[in-house]
Amino acid sequence: MSLKIVDPSKYVYSFSPYHRPALYCDPGDSVQFTSLDTCSDKLVDETCGVRKNMDAQGVPWNPVSGPVYVNGAMPGDTLKVTVEKIEITGDAVMFFDEKLVLFGQFFWGDTTIKIPIKDGYADMFGNKLELRPMLGILGISPTERTGTMNQGVFGGNMDCKEITEGSVLYLPVQVPGALLVTGDIHGLQGDGETVCGLEVPGKITLKVELIKDKAEPWPVLETKDRWYVIASKETLEDATKEAADKMVKFLWNRTDRYTIAELIGLMSICGELQFCQVVDPLQTVRYAFDKRLCLISNSKQT
Repeated sequence: MSLKIVDPSKYVYSFSPYHRPALYCDPGDSVQFTSLDTCSDKLVDETCGVRKNMDAQGVPWNPVSGPVYVNGAMPGDTLKVTVEKIEITGDAVMFFDEKLVLFGQFFWGDTTIKIPIKDGYADMFGNKLELRPMLGILGISPTERTGTMNQGVFGGNMDCKEITEGSVLYLPVQVPGALLVTGDIHGLQGDGETVCGLEVPGKITLKVELIKDKAEPWPVLETKDRWYVIASKETLEDATKEAADKMVKFLWNRTDRYTIAELIGLMSICGELQFCQVVDPLQTVRYAFDKRLCLISNSKQT
């Protein structure tokens, strides 16, 4: 068990089984990744614009560090990824234009705003906001190539604000080695990511473990107090139904404290449907449920 470091020059712009691994690691290793911001660190000041400085020059969005090949990981397994550390290494940027899914009617051309960061706080238009760094992208390779703007059963660009230091993401392995990547750090983000987060560069340390021959159909997130099932679909309605259905099954397979009606009743009263993001190709929803209400049963533990 050791700390391994991904070469800071190794970035890819897709989730793909065809990428050559940047690093190999064993289950139990910790791995450090270096992350550019979602704009590849190209919006260096407020005179820069997304279309002028990125689209016009063909600069790719959402660079991710890796991929990391996890020895022994095979389809049907679960990759357990613990977020050990997220370190912000520069100021934040936000960007707006008429291409926005929401609010685009209020903009003509590009607007770029730099947000100073100091001592764990962002100075945002005179408001001192405490940072809560999260990973916009954390995922593995699907069976077919897809861009890093995308999300799915492999994780990816989920923009889930609960993927922070100390949280654990369980991903169903799709291809040999899993091919783990991460990036798109947000210093702070509201639920839904209705425009963008505080886009920042940084360093990410993940601990990688392997659960053999067991996998959920969608990513599952564990925090100190809660379980989350994360689902992505073309519409919020479909994503909501999928997250709710899979949360029922996830909990039902792990407890014998309740009948199915009692469990669903508790979910209705105490569970929470929360938006991760509504601005990318698929809509991402998470269903949250408190651990204290569903202690793992020895007779049904999986």
